[in-house]
Amino acid sequence: MKYIPYFSYVLVIILVILLVRSCGEQSRVNGNLEVLGSLVETYELKNGQLVTEKGVLEVSVKDLKNEIYVKDDSLQLLIKKFKDPQVVYKIKTKIVLDTMEVIYKVPVPFEFERDLLLFDPYYTLTGKSNNLGVTITSLSIPNTQRIVTGVKKGLFRTELSTSVTNSNPYIQTTDIITQKQYVPIRRLGVGVFGGIDITGEPTIGVGVSWHLIEF
Repeated sequence: MKYIPYFSYVLVIILVILLVRSCGEQSRVNGNLEVLGSLVETYELKNGQLVTEKGVLEVSVKDLKNEIYVKDDSLQLLIKKFKDPQVVYKIKTKIVLDTMEVIYKVPVPFEFERDLLLFDPYYTLTGKSNNLGVTITSLSIPNTQRIVTGVKKGLFRTELSTSVTNSNPYIQTTDIITQKQYVPIRRLGVGVFGGIDITGEPTIGVGVSWHLIEF
């Protein structure tokens, strides 16, 4: 009977920890829903390049595999190639060209004019053609790029890799450069602990730990 108060202390500590974790998890979910509902923001760098920006979802590997926030079959196929996916991108882009002229060096010897109108799942082109050349009034090329950075599957394989796919077959990725911040492993740690000692008395204190093996 004398141990009942001690176990109640431990139970209270556990409940507090679970409550804090639950609040943190709910905060993460709310933050992710806010990111999903937000629009991209744009601004210009000093060199004139346009920057498009949006917040980042904080997810677990389980969230990725269960498609909790992003439903995408192609992205799932790419994620399955990784043992430990760490950063996952889905970026929608569109190449748009407006009013481009191609003048013939030697005009066609008779006058004519034809409208150009091409609709394809991977591009849309409008313009005109005549005896002097071709004028493209609009060219649009949509693309969805899926990028995953992480540890690829394989026996004893630990190096990081980045994989990229493009939904548009006319767009090719010619090079990939990924930079990851190197964080040294900190094996020595100091923390606060609470529990029951070997005599059955509740105890709270500060302890030093040494991280021997990482799984």
